[in-house]
Amino acid sequence: MSTAAEKLRETERGLEQRQADFEMVCLALQQDDRAAAVAAIRRVMAAHSIRPEWDKFRQMTALMNRANATLDEEPSYNLAAADIPVAFAGLAERWPKYWPLLEAEQTTTGNLMAATAALLFARTSPYRGLDLARDAGLRNDLDAPSLNACGNMLLEGGEPEAALAAYRKASVVEPRNPAIWSNLGRALEGVDQVDEALQAHRNAVALMPEHPEIAFNYGNLLTRVWRLDDAERELRRTLSIKPDHYPAMLALANNLQAMRRCGEAADIYARVLRARPDDPLVWSNYLMNLPYLPTLGTDKVLAEHRRYAGALEQDVPVSVPVRHSRAGRRLRVGYFAAYYRNHPAGWLSEAAIAAHDPGRVEIYFYINNRSEDGALDRLAPGLAAVRDISGFDDAAAADLIAEDDLDLLIDLSGHTRDNRLAVLARKPAPVIAAWPVSYWNTTGLTAVDWLIGDPLLTPAKAEGNFVEKIARLPDASICYRPPEHAPDVATLPMLANGFVTFGCFNRLAKVNNAVITAWSAIMARLPEARLRLQCRSLDTPGVADDILGKFRELGIAGDRIDLIGRRSHADLLADYGKIDLVLDPFPWTGSIVTCEAMWMGVPTITLYGDSIVSRYSMTYQKVAGLDGFSAENIEDYVTLAVQWSKRAEDLALLRGRLRAQVAGSPLCDGPGFARNLENLFEMMTADRG
Repeated sequence: MSTAAEKLRETERGLEQRQADFEMVCLALQQDDRAAAVAAIRRVMAAHSIRPEWDKFRQMTALMNRANATLDEEPSYNLAAADIPVAFAGLAERWPKYWPLLEAEQTTTGNLMAATAALLFARTSPYRGLDLARDAGLRNDLDAPSLNACGNMLLEGGEPEAALAAYRKASVVEPRNPAIWSNLGRALEGVDQVDEALQAHRNAVALMPEHPEIAFNYGNLLTRVWRLDDAERELRRTLSIKPDHYPAMLALANNLQAMRRCGEAADIYARVLRARPDDPLVWSNYLMNLPYLPTLGTDKVLAEHRRYAGALEQDVPVSVPVRHSRAGRRLRVGYFAAYYRNHPAGWLSEAAIAAHDPGRVEIYFYINNRSEDGALDRLAPGLAAVRDISGFDDAAAADLIAEDDLDLLIDLSGHTRDNRLAVLARKPAPVIAAWPVSYWNTTGLTAVDWLIGDPLLTPAKAEGNFVEKIARLPDASICYRPPEHAPDVATLPMLANGFVTFGCFNRLAKVNNAVITAWSAIMARLPEARLRLQCRSLDTPGVADDILGKFRELGIAGDRIDLIGRRSHADLLADYGKIDLVLDPFPWTGSIVTCEAMWMGVPTITLYGDSIVSRYSMTYQKVAGLDGFSAENIEDYVTLAVQWSKRAEDLALLRGRLRAQVAGSPLCDGPGFARNLENLFEMMTADRG
């Protein structure tokens, strides 16, 4: 047995004993035998050397009592009579939201159940703790702090509906407790009751307007519902209360990015990074914003990724075990994903992964945030194993992967949300490759050996832009799976309208001022032309006003531009029937958006450059056999748009055949792509036999 496995087993034995001891407490509580429960708790505390940290608890109690005093209420949390503190040493630091659960012998059974649940959830058996919290929340003998703590456990444990019930009861018991209202708002978010969630957060803010976490929770929800102006105000208010609230700073930067204010966002990311230079989350947010900055060169982007790697990879141990011989076995490959769902990462890789030859490769899949939308389930029949690593720290996740004895590990996520690049830094497989289906750049990590590209997306002259060596597929480096819910291709609207309608359905953050200037030049040369922009950021009035104002400054009337906010994916696809040509943003061009436009019969006028993000549309259209829509400079970009706007007959013919053309191209050839990918696997692992 490996050292890692021995340590794991030793830990398991200790947890099993502690869990068995706590099980006696749980059984006594569930039987309403308080005397037996109290005795069992004392035995647990003695057997496991539990010592309460009284000073920390007294300090927090004093703070809460002062907060209550501001509401003209009597102090609610009194430690004077506390005789049976049910708190582990260190619990105050790690789980401060559970600190009110210091119980006296006179406490109710329900409160004691909640306290024991907190201990189980925090240190011994999270699932048993959730069970007990769920049972406690159904009782009628809990005070508000206990109900609130049960709600916290249930919400963190992924049970928002059960948490919601506990918070609702708590809000009735203590209707002027701002923390309860704020938590109730978070639970309502979890079950998509957005309007009621907003009201709960407003109640919390009204009761305690100067509390930074309450303001932050409200600002986060406003961002989620794309009320970006209001979210910015609330997040800035959070920072006025607590200037070093780094989660609020990151949230504000993300919010500004969605509002097309990427330069301001970059300044905030950089400020947080200076304060937290070793935080991978901060680094990933910072790096993901770089392609939105139109004047930032590829050399600077590479340098910043290298700087990130220097911070992350320093003193990181390697997890690769002694290799077994590959003789007589299939190539063992792992896919490594932050998440995998009906999302661009899935739409651009699923067809290939599903078509792998089981006689040639054995596929493992490692997932950090598993979605229940069916995307991963569709792949499951062809996988040797699916391993959820969400409950593992970086070292344990790397050891788990290493023990699977892979030949090759492929990262699908890069620096996107929920990534686990710190696991890759431990080199859990002898060869690691990045497949940029959802991240658009080098990872920066020296532990990643290869980046999967193609001749157009990653030409030889661009190899200096990446830390990784480039492994090129013969066609495109993605394999598009068209959505089943896509409607039929509509007739070219120009034929009925008598004028051209341009459109862009990309993220608004890509639409920088240079893009607006180029689009205005096109509109100026075509006085009857219209422009349709669709992005959920446009649901924010301030964002829409800013866009229209930029066009007006360049002489384009606002009534020629249609701004559309959030749409369902099916409706968004149908809306391609309302435009004749897509105008690509630059330097960050469309990726999945360009594929979807082609599937709906609409070509994209694109401007390509040296960076990988600037070459997406050009690459995918050429691989689909669509030429004549790519420009190398802004002047040619404007000219192409004007010229194609006068070729209604050609566009109508193209529209009628483009879906079939795309379907028959390498872009949608899952089996052919899989064979090419497997050949690449063999090349990348050739010296690892």
